[in-house]
Amino acid sequence: MNRIHRDHPVRGILRPGDIRRLVIFSVVLLVLVPTIAWNAGGFSQLQGVSWKPGLNLDALAAAPLPTLIHAIAILVLTVAGWIMLALPKGDRRHRTLGWTWVTGMVLMGLSSIAVPHGDSWVAAYLGGGSALVLLAFGVYFIRTGKARNHARTMAMLMIALVLMTMLAFLPGRLLHEVVFAG
Repeated sequence: MNRIHRDHPVRGILRPGDIRRLVIFSVVLLVLVPTIAWNAGGFSQLQGVSWKPGLNLDALAAAPLPTLIHAIAILVLTVAGWIMLALPKGDRRHRTLGWTWVTGMVLMGLSSIAVPHGDSWVAAYLGGGSALVLLAFGVYFIRTGKARNHARTMAMLMIALVLMTMLAFLPGRLLHEVVFAG
């Protein structure tokens, strides 16, 4: 019943109940992740930090290779993810961008394990590991024709990606140094 024929793009796979659950998931992530970061001392660097926009590509060039791979994968994920959300589901463009997104998510998840984390290594391992598990389920669901389960799983991953990307702009993180000139 939830199957997509590969030649027929589909819109509206998610139902109102699915969207409600995804909003709850988003709110939980938005509260839970900062709370864990706060308790781990992750916001101690917020005082006296510059938020003046200014591109600092030297910070990107000086980053360790795993951090660089992680950052580039996140940028690819963000662009491909938003384009996929705008396109009809199930057509060739969606599948091509989807496999690009899956590759980027694998790179992001694996590189998150190798990125230097300091005190926040537990959150990074849990985040990268859970992303890889959810990703495997998302691919499994679409390969077995369960489009609705696939859509929900990938939507959860996209929501988590957006929230984690927002947190990546906090002081002490590479994106903050690049975008706000450290």
